[in-house]
Amino acid sequence: MAEMKPQLKEALEFEKAGKKFFSESAQKAGDSLTRELYNYLAQMETKHMEDILRISKELEEKGQFPEKVTLQDMTKPAEIFMEELRKLSGEEMVTEDEVTALRHALNLEVKGREMYERFAREASDEKESTFYRLLATEEQRHFDIIYQLLDYFESKGLRMGE
Repeated sequence: MAEMKPQLKEALEFEKAGKKFFSESAQKAGDSLTRELYNYLAQMETKHMEDILRISKELEEKGQFPEKVTLQDMTKPAEIFMEELRKLSGEEMVTEDEVTALRHALNLEVKGREMYERFAREASDEKESTFYRLLATEEQRHFDIIYQLLDYFESKGLRMGE
């Protein structure tokens, strides 16, 4: 098996680390919505890993990026999670540790978006650039969902231990 392209290898490692973070955060989450969000994001990271491996395999077999570069199921719109937020009672509280984890998740998504945007700019092939732009867009969507959840918790005063 040929060596994986360095950008794809870095992307795969990034997605693996993201999946690990989101899976561990889901286990620690005290409220159901945050747990659901983390589980969903861990699933998305798995899909991104599968997409990267699929592209890498095709690149190895054919010597070029696939003609059509797509991602599996795109991220659910943030509105779905916002609908769930509206169902929460004012009794649901999140700890400072959970808020810290959400902020870390935001940072991960920014880092991923920036990495994929850089890969897209540096790509020598338009199909490769398109693939990385798709991943950058996904990272931005994840950021938006996490940001809205964090903003909701903070604006409603649903944080404990302050």
